[in-house]
Amino acid sequence: MHVDDLVLYLKVVYSRRFFDLFEAQITSQMKLIRSSSASGFDKRMWSDEARQSLRYAFFLRYYASFESHLKVICDRFAETESLSLRLSDISGENFLNKVNKYLTRVVDCAALDKHVLWNDVLAYSWIRNTIIHNNGRVLHRGSIPQFVVRQLRQTSAGLSLSPAEGTIRLKRRFCYRAVRQMAQFLLDIYGSKSRH
Repeated sequence: MHVDDLVLYLKVVYSRRFFDLFEAQITSQMKLIRSSSASGFDKRMWSDEARQSLRYAFFLRYYASFESHLKVICDRFAETESLSLRLSDISGENFLNKVNKYLTRVVDCAALDKHVLWNDVLAYSWIRNTIIHNNGRVLHRGSIPQFVVRQLRQTSAGLSLSPAEGTIRLKRRFCYRAVRQMAQFLLDIYGSKSRH
């Protein structure tokens, strides 16, 4: 994938219009649930579960695409610069740190961990892992990394924990913001080598 391909892809798939269509589908599902003959309690539970499940699916799909594009970027640099080391040759405790190490030390790009969105990207990775491995439940609130705590404290981030279960709650704002920031992070990586 070339830079022009990535830019076009991000403009189409990561567009606000597509988000709005997805949110319209969520609203449509809520109307369908509310019109059912179920009890008010059941409708509220179903609505809440459907809304969160759909937002989880939306976020997870985009996060998977984000990691896939990071890998493609690393592979593209390896090809175009005839590098003998690949991302898969790099050791690291998690995928994002491996990408940072590869792009910084092998490709000679600006360090990703110095990028203004780095902590947000780390937060999205943690949120993804919590959704995948614990069904969105935070087992120990004290184990939440500071970069996630900052987003939880920022009401405009659209991220919260349910009081009773400690389950991650994603609002519309969170999905818009996360996808926009992931797209910006990807685009910035391409330019980081020339600015370094």
